[in-house]
Amino acid sequence: MSTADSALLSFSVMWTVDFYKAYLRPNASHRELLFFGRAASVVGLAIGVTLGLLTIQTGTPNLSALFSLQNVTPIHVAPAVWLGLHWRGLRGEAAAAGMVAGLAVTIGLVFSPLNTGLSKGLDSTACGLSTAMIGFCVNLFVTVALGLLLQWRPTLFGDAAAAASKAYDRLDIGAKRDKMLNPVFIGAMLLLLLFTAPFCFPTGSANAFVGDMAAWAFVALFLSGVLAIITACAYIFLWEDYQEPGSHLPVEASDAKDVADFGKQPAGIAAD
Repeated sequence: MSTADSALLSFSVMWTVDFYKAYLRPNASHRELLFFGRAASVVGLAIGVTLGLLTIQTGTPNLSALFSLQNVTPIHVAPAVWLGLHWRGLRGEAAAAGMVAGLAVTIGLVFSPLNTGLSKGLDSTACGLSTAMIGFCVNLFVTVALGLLLQWRPTLFGDAAAAASKAYDRLDIGAKRDKMLNPVFIGAMLLLLLFTAPFCFPTGSANAFVGDMAAWAFVALFLSGVLAIITACAYIFLWEDYQEPGSHLPVEASDAKDVADFGKQPAGIAAD
């Protein structure tokens, strides 16, 4: 139940705030937004119930197929999150288009005969490539390509969408503004990522064991842990909020009043 209500809440908020208010009705009242959000929740619930009944009646997709789908979807948030942190001019439209394109390719492949591991709840093609990785490359390409296009032509999706996003005259990304984009650091991370894949073992070859785990799986998991630790340390010690000279963070009027009133004695209350 917690997963279902969280999904419905996210579904309604995204359609209401990121689509309806941003593109269709920028001046919509609170009452109108509340109505649209509730309607979006009902639509999302109807879609979920319909798919559930279809699965029960036809047996498609089965449990193995659902496991395959679960394995391939999380990677598609990576381009939006990572590029969003390091590319200050990236627009939401580009990230959304990349995610939709990548998911479409991945879901199409994972339920196709090209996925040789579907019956086992896995995702793998005959050549050894993961269907998720193929979709991820599509996601990344569309996000970067559309992001660059929107930076060159901000009004591609209309003047309102362009006004909602800060315009950048240049590709505002690079090691001078972001220490984590150091080529040596990125190269070391890519090298570690490369060795998490057992490319050095021929398909079907015998492999030693580390305890009850195959050596290639142990090495992959170990290097994945190393990658996670290095990434966490990099964000802790190298990350810093970049500010252009002379700029300052915007402060809401209500926040500014709260700061100005902080520590003052409320009216009508005598000090001890």
